[in-house]
Amino acid sequence: MLYPCQNPKNGKWGYTNDPFKKQDVKDWIIKDIYDEAGEFVENHAKVKKGKYYNYIDLFGKESFNDINIIKIGKFSSYTPIIEEGEKYWKFINSKGRMIGNKHNLQYASEFIHGMAVVMVDSKYAFMNLNGKLLKGRYDDVMPFQKNGLASVKVDGKWGCINKSGTEKIECKYLKCIIFDKEILNNLAIGYLADCMVFIDKNGKQVKNAKFDKSVLKICDDNWLLLKRNRHSVCVKIVFEDGAYNIVENKE
Repeated sequence: MLYPCQNPKNGKWGYTNDPFKKQDVKDWIIKDIYDEAGEFVENHAKVKKGKYYNYIDLFGKESFNDINIIKIGKFSSYTPIIEEGEKYWKFINSKGRMIGNKHNLQYASEFIHGMAVVMVDSKYAFMNLNGKLLKGRYDDVMPFQKNGLASVKVDGKWGCINKSGTEKIECKYLKCIIFDKEILNNLAIGYLADCMVFIDKNGKQVKNAKFDKSVLKICDDNWLLLKRNRHSVCVKIVFEDGAYNIVENKE
């Protein structure tokens, strides 16, 4: 593992395998030539030399060549950047291929599960790895989850869309949270004015799954501690005979 460390003699940053020792220049694994140096995450670290950003690998090789980057996001298959002389975001991969540079992106996140959150005309949207924008524009969004859904907010209400941009859970909830955890069978939780409900990926509310708005607690053996009519209940969500069911622990 390599760690960023500043040379006290010249103020520059490099990388060493001992973060606690003040090293001489000869001891650097990656030479102290940077004005800023971040920690390695998945074998890449963000660095700044002068006014330009880049990512380097564990051998000090830069990810993006022949481009001056003044802003850079989290490293991913396509990394969001703003190039010198430009004001909008776009994405670049390690081979120099760019996407999103025709859409005047005011914001761009890293790609998560094949989709990036972007902002166009002050509205949030999603872009796929081909650089195509989904049709929807939203007031707020959450990233896509493993089950292929993302929470979106329209006119103050939350719902969910799939990777085609189709609304799968109607935007009628005060909040709509998707859980990838197996314990919840990839269901969403929708918050209404007076209760919380469980919703499947097709927008259907799970039968008998209406509870008081409260903090979801996971107990032993994948039981969930919730409240119904102000009384604590311990339930488990199961999928049987093609439908979701709520099993309540009466003990």
